[in-house]
Amino acid sequence: MSTRSATIIRQSTYWGEHPDTEELMRFYRHCDGYPEGHGIDMAEAIVEADGMGIDTRAWCQPFLAKFLGKPCTVEFEPFGCQHGDLEYLYVVEGIVDHRWGATHDGKLPVTISVYGTGWDEDYSVVMERTPIFSGTAYEYIEKFGKEQ
Repeated sequence: MSTRSATIIRQSTYWGEHPDTEELMRFYRHCDGYPEGHGIDMAEAIVEADGMGIDTRAWCQPFLAKFLGKPCTVEFEPFGCQHGDLEYLYVVEGIVDHRWGATHDGKLPVTISVYGTGWDEDYSVVMERTPIFSGTAYEYIEKFGKEQ
C-alpha cells in the first residue's frame, strides 16, 4: 500500500511588518509520502540548493529540479485542488525578506511543516492543527534522517 501525500509550496515576501504569502504550486505524491521518505527528499533538495549559494528569491527552482528527479509518481495540481485519502500534508515555505536590515543565519530561510491528515479532510482544517514537525530543512534532517 502506498503512503500518499500532498505538498503545497508557497512563498512569504516581507516588505513591511506582515508577509504577503503566495501559493506557488501544489503536487500529489502517490508513494513514499511518510516523513522519512518524501520529507527527507525535500529537505535534502533544499540543503543542496542552499549549498549552491542560491539567492533566497530563487530557492524554488533548484529545489524542484533535484526533488522531481526522485522515483515515484508526482502529479502537479491546480490551485485549490485537494486530494483525498492522504496520510500527510506538507507545506514548504520560502521567506523573502526585503525589510531594511533583515538578515538570516546564512542558510536558506525555507521551512517544512508536516501535518497528519484524516480521510478527505480539507487542507485548511488540517493546517489549523499543530504540525508533526515545523522547521528548517537542516532541523528536518536532524529529526527524521536518523530514523532510517
